[in-house]
Parts: sequence; C-alpha cells; structure tokens
Amino acid sequence: MATRIEKIFRTNTINLTNSILNEILFCQSIIEDAPKKPEFSDMFVLAYKNITKSICDFYKKNEITDEEIRVAVTRGNTKCK
Repeated sequence: MATRIEKIFRTNTINLTNSILNEILFCQSIIEDAPKKPEFSDMFVLAYKNITKSICDFYKKNEITDEEIRVAVTRGNTKCK
C-alpha cells in the first residue's frame, strides 16, 4: 500500500505531466494549422512530437488511466483556487 506522500506525489506528477502534454498538443495544433513558416523548423516540430510520445509512454509504463488523470486534474484544480 502506498503511503500518503507517495499518493500525493503520484497525483501531482500525473497532474503536471498532463498539463505539459496539453500545452504541447495545443502548440502542435497551431503549428500544423499554420502555413509553413521558416521559424518553425522540422527540429522544432520533431521535439514536440518526441516530448508528447515520451509523456504518453510514461503513462503507459506506469499504467496511468484516464480516470486517474481526471481525478488528479480535479484535485489539482481545487488546490489551486
């Protein structure tokens, strides 16, 4: 059984990771919808894709479910208010 500290850490980790992933996906959608601009190099787009894949793999490796993410985000939102 996980200790209270471990549960809080896991919840905070899920919440932070989910926030980062949402920001990356938002930026990626802007890049894909925008006309090709020189400042958006292929490396920039590749970096976002790699970070997104890493976060998704983290979720899979640690068997983090969508329900856990929802609970973590809900708890995080109530603590920030």
